[in-house]
Amino acid sequence: MKRTLPVVTVAIVALIGAGLATGPTPAQEADPLEVTQGALRVIVESGEEPLEFPLQHTDVQAAIAGMVADVTVTQTFANPYEDTIEAVYVFPLPQNAAVNDMTMKIGDRTIRGLIKKREEAREIYEQAREAGQTAGLLEQERPNIFTQSVANITPGAEILIEIHYVQDLKYDHGTYEFTFPMVVGPRYIPGTPIGRTGGGWAPDTDQVPDASRITPPVLKPGERSGHDISLSVDLNAGVPIQDLRCRSHEVEMQRTGDRRATVTLKPFDTIPNKDFMLAWDVAGEQPEMALLTHREGETGGFFSLMIQPKAEFEAGEITPRELIFVVDCSGSMSGEPIAAARQAMRRIITHMQPNDTFRVIRFSEAASQLSQEPLANTPDNIRRALVYIEQMAGSGGTQMIEGIKAALDYPADPERMRIVSFMTDGYIGNETEILAAIEEKLGGARLFSFGVGTSVNRYLLENMAEAGRGAVEYMRPNEDSSAMIDRFYERIDRPFLIDIDIDWGDLQVADIYPGRIPDLFAAQPVIVHGRYTEPGSGPISVRGRLGGELWSQRLDIDLPAQQPENAALASLWARARIKDLMDQMYQGEDEAIVAQVTNLALEFRLMSAYTAFVAVEETVVNEGGQQRVVQQPVPMPEGVSYEGVFGVEYLQNDVYDLSDRLRWIEAGQPAMLRPQAVMSAPRMLTGQGAASPAGPAGPVGGMVAGPPAVVDEAVADPGMFVRGTVTPGEAWTPGPPGPEGAGVIALSPWLCVGETEEATMAAGLLAGQQAPPISELVCLASAASRHTQVPVGMVWREAIAVADLDALPEGLKLRIVYLHGDAAVTLTAEEIAALRAFIDGGGFVFADGSRAFADSIASALHIEEWDVEIRSLPADHDLYRAEPTVYDVTDGNLRGLFAGERLAGVISASDLGSGWTAESGAELTPAWALGINVIFFLLE
Repeated sequence: MKRTLPVVTVAIVALIGAGLATGPTPAQEADPLEVTQGALRVIVESGEEPLEFPLQHTDVQAAIAGMVADVTVTQTFANPYEDTIEAVYVFPLPQNAAVNDMTMKIGDRTIRGLIKKREEAREIYEQAREAGQTAGLLEQERPNIFTQSVANITPGAEILIEIHYVQDLKYDHGTYEFTFPMVVGPRYIPGTPIGRTGGGWAPDTDQVPDASRITPPVLKPGERSGHDISLSVDLNAGVPIQDLRCRSHEVEMQRTGDRRATVTLKPFDTIPNKDFMLAWDVAGEQPEMALLTHREGETGGFFSLMIQPKAEFEAGEITPRELIFVVDCSGSMSGEPIAAARQAMRRIITHMQPNDTFRVIRFSEAASQLSQEPLANTPDNIRRALVYIEQMAGSGGTQMIEGIKAALDYPADPERMRIVSFMTDGYIGNETEILAAIEEKLGGARLFSFGVGTSVNRYLLENMAEAGRGAVEYMRPNEDSSAMIDRFYERIDRPFLIDIDIDWGDLQVADIYPGRIPDLFAAQPVIVHGRYTEPGSGPISVRGRLGGELWSQRLDIDLPAQQPENAALASLWARARIKDLMDQMYQGEDEAIVAQVTNLALEFRLMSAYTAFVAVEETVVNEGGQQRVVQQPVPMPEGVSYEGVFGVEYLQNDVYDLSDRLRWIEAGQPAMLRPQAVMSAPRMLTGQGAASPAGPAGPVGGMVAGPPAVVDEAVADPGMFVRGTVTPGEAWTPGPPGPEGAGVIALSPWLCVGETEEATMAAGLLAGQQAPPISELVCLASAASRHTQVPVGMVWREAIAVADLDALPEGLKLRIVYLHGDAAVTLTAEEIAALRAFIDGGGFVFADGSRAFADSIASALHIEEWDVEIRSLPADHDLYRAEPTVYDVTDGNLRGLFAGERLAGVISASDLGSGWTAESGAELTPAWALGINVIFFLLE
């Protein structure tokens, strides 16, 4: 089927946020300009040719010497339009980058940027823009988010912006890592809208006053801008490199000796939608100390010191622990990130110490948890936890503060060490609120942050671990998390070096950062930046406490009188001091500290929240200064679901995926609006209002933040979906895939038309972790209800462990258990016994998935001493015929599980479940028809 991409008008680029907040603009059916794949294009005026966006290319050149990276980023802007434009691009840099230069190149002219107070730089830029002069402005929105504005780019002109920064590299367990972020992920923006100061999709709010400046427009599925990236790393490790690997991209590696290498991106992996992650191990026993110094003239010197403590972190008797696992289940985590989190959580849960207690908490717009109190580490509780974890799915906004409160507000057990592990992509705009809450509520706990995804908010995750006196790890989807989880347990199983300080002896040093050295876990170094006022040599002593005992280590260092090399150390020291000052303002700005940060940044020519670089070309190129603003869109981070974040927005009306549209509604709630929040792109229904939250946000104006609550009158309706803003008594169910049912669906309570409530169907979870998505079963049951008028009762909201079918929750009566898997599974004796009892009691087993899975289920249930038989269903069986069922199906391919003459189950190797939610046209597919027939056959 031929598809066309929608077009976006430059005139409304600055209003993209508002457009998203009021629903998607459908593709124009009569649009004569078909845009093929390759680049997202813009129509400048009606009838003009489609053209590309101005950011053409980004080039990254990194030179790494030891533990310091020196990086130049060159952004190439070009104007393909007939009018003069101003380009605005929001992009990331590393959270610890010391950005110390910007230059603008126009042809053979180079204009070096001036560092100014932010307000002054903005004023200079705006005056130049209005005067028609080409100008560039670089501003910091967050330590890891920057905005580049370039004014008066004339038609056909090309302008290069060079940005320079230095950073010290992460070192842990003998491994260095260089990371370059390529895209700003979408942020959840809480609060009440207060206007706009930028061109992002979200308005500013009272909780995130600069939201419109950190939410650049995002390309929709199937769209690409012409922007690509090249990256090259010149690595001089200073010591032998044992292993060099790139976790994120396809690269070319060339080794030049045992200490040097060059790494470049391969040409086919140049879409800037994920972090570049290069790691290398250094060979041999780690040195006790690495010292870099810089001193010129008599102005004082700078140093960076890394100390590898020679502490014996032997595992002794492990203190009893309360482990709290918090998982972000917001819309941005849907798809690959939540799958990675589930995989890691399964390993974490099954590797606890016998005397540990634990809690599992998930959050999106609100927090919920496995239990109201810590659970003992028992097989039954582990099984409960695994079922709970398996049902985690990404949807809704990211109210991270709710996860923090749920984890830390519960009274601590004085007999146990509290360890919190927090899994998230960090896509929020209110970072300081979260960090302030951790500082306030942490107490004696330790918080470990796990960044899940390909382009996470490292600024937040690093600072969460720092404020929580823990450590940070990063998990890419589809990576084996075993080593990461093992490292987590190694850290918490062994005593850590705490209360660390350094006695500098007679050395004249000052302003050491971080001011409070963090606690160290096994194989972690002490890294500090400082100044020295006088040269000198002598011993220093590193002291701390290890396992309750005093510990110290003596080292000799030399601070030279002259050391012209390593000039980057001045910027690194100033950047560390700025961070220390900014960390003191999590609770709010302090004028005195703001002044210190501003003066320091100006002195050392550094970007900060209060300083900016501005460059102005003297020549007037655009008389009158009239120009259009073009906000450069960014790709969605790799692996992150656009629909999960912004809602279901379809570029055409003939296909949709029902599985992405399901949102539960709590039972018994009257119609109401949830607390207001900013919605990035409400999930829309044809002709309806907002229906559900997905992602970084909730509603604008009077739109519904979250699934619309069911009105009391609708609760009485049997097994119905609701959509839009419902009126009393209104209910709706979707049909099979097709335009008629397109829209977002929120699930109301599924209640039977009877005297008692019962759950007619549930998904069965096998010990081998073969669990079906609930959405598959719900889609089928809803379609059956709509097309057959058969009340389907309630679909149980979470998978039920098959072994527990004989111990169902009180009042829960199942008629159907749906099993699904894509690989063979070995049923336990308990599971076989439970299924046998379920079938003997009149229940029906629906096994579906791959051939290997279907065969393993059939084999497990084919027991000679049990009166069951598995045989193919004849072509004229009632399940396949239009009478008494609904549809005439000719290719059923089902095996029947017969208990005597009763059909007690069906086994399909056709993976019907995937067909119930897959994209399809308006025609009813065999999978849908057969599934509806099965439900009708059982419930008629």
